[in-house]
Amino acid sequence: MRNFKKRHYFIGGFLLTVFLMLFFLSTIIKNYVVNNSEELIGRKLTLNELHINYFKVQVTARDFALFETNKVDTFASFRELLINYDPWKLLGNEYAVSQIRLIEPYIYISQNGASFNFDDMVASSDTVAVEQTDSVSVENSEVKFSIRNIDLQDGEFRYYDKQIDNLLSFDNLNLALPLIAWDSRSSEMGVEFSIGKRGLVKIDADINQEDKLYNIRFGTENVQLKSFTNYLKDYMNIEEFNGLLQSDIKIRGSIKHPDDILVRGEVAVDSFSLVNTGMDTLLSVNKIYTKVDSLNLKDSRYIISKLSVEDPIIAAALNTTQSNWEEFFSPVLSDTTNAETVDTTAVEDEAVPLFYRIDSIMINNGVVRFADNTLNRDFRYDIQKINVSLANVYETNNAIPVKWGMKFNNEGSFDGETRFSMANPLNLYYKGAVKNLDLHSFSPYTEYHLAYPIVSGIFNYEADIHMTPEKLENHNHLLVNEMQFGKRTKDSTASKLPVKLALYLIKDAQDKVEFELPVTGNPSEPGFKLGPVIWKTFGKFIVKTATQPFGSLAKLVGTTPDELKMIPFKYTQDSLMAAQRKTLDKIAQILTKKEDLIFSFRQEMGVDEELGMLAVKKVKNQFIQEQTFSKIKDWNQVKDSDEAFVAFLNKLSPETVDQIVTDRCLTLMPADELRSEFNGLYKKRNELLKEYMLTQKACNPSSVKLLNVDFNNMPKELEKPGFRVEVSVK
Repeated sequence: MRNFKKRHYFIGGFLLTVFLMLFFLSTIIKNYVVNNSEELIGRKLTLNELHINYFKVQVTARDFALFETNKVDTFASFRELLINYDPWKLLGNEYAVSQIRLIEPYIYISQNGASFNFDDMVASSDTVAVEQTDSVSVENSEVKFSIRNIDLQDGEFRYYDKQIDNLLSFDNLNLALPLIAWDSRSSEMGVEFSIGKRGLVKIDADINQEDKLYNIRFGTENVQLKSFTNYLKDYMNIEEFNGLLQSDIKIRGSIKHPDDILVRGEVAVDSFSLVNTGMDTLLSVNKIYTKVDSLNLKDSRYIISKLSVEDPIIAAALNTTQSNWEEFFSPVLSDTTNAETVDTTAVEDEAVPLFYRIDSIMINNGVVRFADNTLNRDFRYDIQKINVSLANVYETNNAIPVKWGMKFNNEGSFDGETRFSMANPLNLYYKGAVKNLDLHSFSPYTEYHLAYPIVSGIFNYEADIHMTPEKLENHNHLLVNEMQFGKRTKDSTASKLPVKLALYLIKDAQDKVEFELPVTGNPSEPGFKLGPVIWKTFGKFIVKTATQPFGSLAKLVGTTPDELKMIPFKYTQDSLMAAQRKTLDKIAQILTKKEDLIFSFRQEMGVDEELGMLAVKKVKNQFIQEQTFSKIKDWNQVKDSDEAFVAFLNKLSPETVDQIVTDRCLTLMPADELRSEFNGLYKKRNELLKEYMLTQKACNPSSVKLLNVDFNNMPKELEKPGFRVEVSVK
């Protein structure tokens, strides 16, 4: 009996000791770990509670914190961690955890190049022994592993990249995994967690271990892109990168063949914007949407069903040094320019031919806000309601269709369509029309280039292009109604060419500028470029009109340019003849049609020749007067070789018989008298022309100018009697 009691006390004491040890074990473990944490792991940690439930095989830890090496900043923490093990599954050869709950976990990771803030806690690779595992036995074993009811609540994750000074924050991380199961056949996984206040990420995975295949479905809702801004600063001068990422992507692949991946799904970004370092929004888009039919990495086959851009707004500005977009991408453009040539003489693997196709590309309700700050005064212009559609974009399509339409700042539109080839850009069809474009908005350009503001004008332009590698046919029809320029400005940048005159000259009687401009060429010729060819042809037309205005004016009145450019006179002529009046009549007729023109008349005279002929006229008139019963009425009828006239000269000047008639006459006339005659003739001719144009033809005095001539420095080719005509615009 006594031995029985002793045995009973022993067992009871043993059980009590075991109970007490188990009861206080959690406290002992907690205190030991907390007090010796720096020796065990090299970091300070705190743990408020640790509980072990032996009946449920459950461990609970509360208020845990692991500090950085400075013992002040928190590296990782959580408010509660619960792990519930399911030992009964071992009977089925399965290691199972029935529940893991982690409340308010926090972790802070910082990276500086190749180093992390947790490197001191990671064992060196050369101190870790790696045992070789018999892959065959693992492959054939029936060991199973499962974790159920994983619950992560209100987590926080911080990742700081010191090199680019970028902090990524993932708040409100919530994870609910009903099951993660691994066995020799398959496993399933479902993850859902929040990023920020609005962002949500969903991941579902189905992995077939037996067939080595997997299917993953990845989705996001309202994931903010702003956190990734600093990663772009090496490539662009960016201050903000905004947008909410939406996606639903399905990925199917092979574990054995990593390149055997097929991707399908939808990706969208809402409220997208790019803001440069000057806090200017360069691009904003209400929604960017892409529907991926299939991205097949193995077969290099990429098909996108739809790409749409809704309500894009682009800010484009030309500045003196570079555009705002060039400045925005200057970091990457600079790297590209300075990059060294890479030797690509490597042995190429046999590549799978690339195939791509985009079934539909659409831009809806776009806006371009354009500014030109390179002029003498800034130019601002908006192009609105931009709609563009492309279809069937793939490499072998030789007629990719594009349609577009847009509205201009005040009035007007631009609509058109084209078909082009990705394989051969020289296969092109284009047809477009600009209608009712109000030109007065473009006054900063006309002031800069012409020194005149454009105060009115409605511009219409139609063009079509048919181009093959061998032939170009381009037809251009331009019509400008009611084009009017204002008063001349003081812009010193204006072109010396009278472009304003050219535009005015090609206006018709209805105040329209209208002409056809055909362009032809051979696209296969070296250096051929479509745009420059068209503009070069147009430029030649304008320059020719500006520098040779009489060609256009002559057509108005049915005459020749030469007849308008010069009005010849005879020596000593002091009245208008029929031919001269006819030319002046043509000019007056032009002024009735082109009231803003100015015709300037510059009288040209060969001084010596004119003085000589005046002297001859004087002497011959004296000879006629002295003849009795003479039938000669005009001095021009007296020939220099006339015997009676020669006898008359010999009598007046016997000492000059060896000289020509002109010189003999000059010796007979006083120089002052001849000079006075010359000046009187010059003045009279000017008065004759002025009186005829202003009085008889009733021309506007502001449209007729008489220009003075510099007799001392006149070129020899101008020393012919007559009026040289110049034309300009008011």
